[in-house]
Amino acid sequence: MAFNFATEVSANITLYAKWEINYYDITVNDDGGGSGSKADREQASIGQPVTLTEGNGNGYIFVGWRVNGEVISGNTFSMPASDVMYCLR
Repeated sequence: MAFNFATEVSANITLYAKWEINYYDITVNDDGGGSGSKADREQASIGQPVTLTEGNGNGYIFVGWRVNGEVISGNTFSMPASDVMYCLR
């Protein structure tokens, strides 16, 4: 039951906080250099591992990933506390 904070309190009460996990969006953009590049999930919570898979290069050689414009190494990352865009570099 939700507490009505407009109600006058005439005795001691205990209120409990309810927390929910924030989930952030993951977008994979292959910059036109391939198809089928993807993340293993569309959303993740902070610190959750995300694994990226490069798709078919269509005449391009896969050399790595960028996240929000920054070059990164590897293909498994911890989710930051924000939406992210992973791109082929």
